Amino acid sequence: MRKAWSILLSILLGALVVGIGTGYFLHLANKDRQLLALEAQQAKATAIRTQQEQQNAIHEANEKLAKANEEVKKAQDVLKAVEQERALLGQATPLAEPPAKNIKDWQILISTNQDISFKYPSDSIVTEDDNKNLTIAEKKAGQPLQSEPWLMVQPYSEQAEDRLKNQITSSTPAVYFIKGKILAGETGYKNGQSQEGAYYRIYKDGVTTHLLWIEDYKYGQGKQVKPLLFEDLLGTLDFPKE
Repeated sequence: MRKAWSILLSILLGALVVGIGTGYFLHLANKDRQLLALEAQQAKATAIRTQQEQQNAIHEANEKLAKANEEVKKAQDVLKAVEQERALLGQATPLAEPPAKNIKDWQILISTNQDISFKYPSDSIVTEDDNKNLTIAEKKAGQPLQSEPWLMVQPYSEQAEDRLKNQITSSTPAVYFIKGKILAGETGYKNGQSQEGAYYRIYKDGVTTHLLWIEDYKYGQGKQVKPLLFEDLLGTLDFPKE
């Protein structure tokens, strides 16, 4: 009987030792698995971070390249504009202020928003909006604001130039040199009528700064009325800040 208990006790002790050993190795294995999982997670995070850094670097490089290309294009555009202005200068007709009798009783207008000044007939009304669009219309008795503008000065834009260009037909090029600036555009007839109209771009140092539209608002008022001579008005142009 004692021998049997001794054998049973040996078996139990052996099982206990095996259990303890197995549990210990399971613990180590589980710890190793957690460590491997953590390392894998860290490796994945590092890979994601590296990929993001690469994408950021590529994006930054593309932005710098785009900016450099933009600066190159701007420089090319300025150079092209300067060359164009130089070519126009060779074609330009110099304009001086007209004889006093031609602009008798005219008023002077100074626009600080447009940095421009000129003289205009006194039978006109001047308006200027928040967008720096300056207009002059004929002053009619009782309804001065209902007249269509016969002169407009506005900041330059290609869209505005296209609109003005489409208003005249049978046009011919016109280039003037006035107070150190070049005016280049076209003169013709407004909407196919006999009424004269013209638009001009105003240049300075390779930059197109203004658009100017002018028409003979005295058209249709009878032969006894002297027509508006565009060169008389253009000859009074000045640029106070220059």
